[in-house]
Amino acid sequence: MNKEGCETSLYYDMYKEDKIGSKIISTIKCDNFDKSEILEFMKKKIVQSMQKHPHLQCRFVNYSWERIKDIDMDQMIQILDKTYDQIIEKELNHSLSDTLPGWRVFLAKNNCIMFVCEHVYGDAAFISNMIQDLFDDKSCNNIPQSQDKKKMSWLSKIILFFKILFLIYKRFNSIKSTVTVNDDECKQICLGQLSLCELKQIRSRFSCSDGTHISINDMLHTILVYTNALYFEKDMVSSAAMFNMRNSEDDYTSKNKLGFILLTNKVKTGTSPEDVLQDVHDFMQFYKETPITYILSKCMGLLYDWYPTKAYNLLQDMNQSVDFIISNFVLQYKDKSLHDGIKINDISACSGPGVAGQAYTILTYGDTLTVNLTYKCRKVNDINKLAKCFNETLEWLKS
Repeated sequence: MNKEGCETSLYYDMYKEDKIGSKIISTIKCDNFDKSEILEFMKKKIVQSMQKHPHLQCRFVNYSWERIKDIDMDQMIQILDKTYDQIIEKELNHSLSDTLPGWRVFLAKNNCIMFVCEHVYGDAAFISNMIQDLFDDKSCNNIPQSQDKKKMSWLSKIILFFKILFLIYKRFNSIKSTVTVNDDECKQICLGQLSLCELKQIRSRFSCSDGTHISINDMLHTILVYTNALYFEKDMVSSAAMFNMRNSEDDYTSKNKLGFILLTNKVKTGTSPEDVLQDVHDFMQFYKETPITYILSKCMGLLYDWYPTKAYNLLQDMNQSVDFIISNFVLQYKDKSLHDGIKINDISACSGPGVAGQAYTILTYGDTLTVNLTYKCRKVNDINKLAKCFNETLEWLKS
């Protein structure tokens, strides 16, 4: 297998099959700025990033990085007379030129700086590591990582391990493959911006019988599970969640370092938030506290070593079968400024859903959690109804 490993090569396989669905689009929304001035600033910063991360000067071809000579930065970084929404719509449905590196920077009409790249170049953690080099002050106002975590006892872990294995086995038959929507039009919508502080206040109402805490991630996943249960009118919602497998914040030797976990959550009619939260929490604890995450990741890597096509098809089948996929990433920053003190109001992201019908991307900057959804129109044919279900779910969680 190539030196980049399973994580990068799998994304390259996805790119070969679907050059559109493997994109990540990160957006920095700022106060008003002079576009020509910021254009020169971005060129300088991106050149520095290319020196720091040489693969940005390359394309991943035939499972290895091939350097592209004489890159025209005027093609890579552009001012566009288009809004954020117009750029998103185009980039989600069109592939990038294969004669240049697979990323672009766009300065949009509404004071947005947009970084578009193929997923093979890096995951959310890698891209956020690049973005922090744009800040005027990289040390001020960083948000410390929370260390207040209660551990489960070994007995609780053993009980949970077999409980969730049983639930996955019992519920797995309810997951049915959907019609492939790979060639369908893809659209994006911001479902809402939530307050981290408010979510923490709501979380304080809930507790767990195993002595552990309900996490913000548990709550966000519960919101999406219940939203999909309402929209699709079903009592079993399946999802695939992506999570960061880096050992530390400085572990960027791999471009992508992601794990995938499968959840099958039961949502009874008229159920309480406590019931769904507990079900989601149990699945999350299963993957966090037991050896299953290491086992699955190791098995996927070995399968890709021996039978890359089978590993790729397995991942695609999983993505196609679930109701939605979700990526949730917390930027440990707030109140940042760009070149010459320009205030950064928000940072958000979205990614193409690939063969999945829906991809939810949640990115937290300061107190704001931005929930973006990219979706295939044949999968979600009434986005207004889904947005309404999302808002009803927020009220349900507060009740």
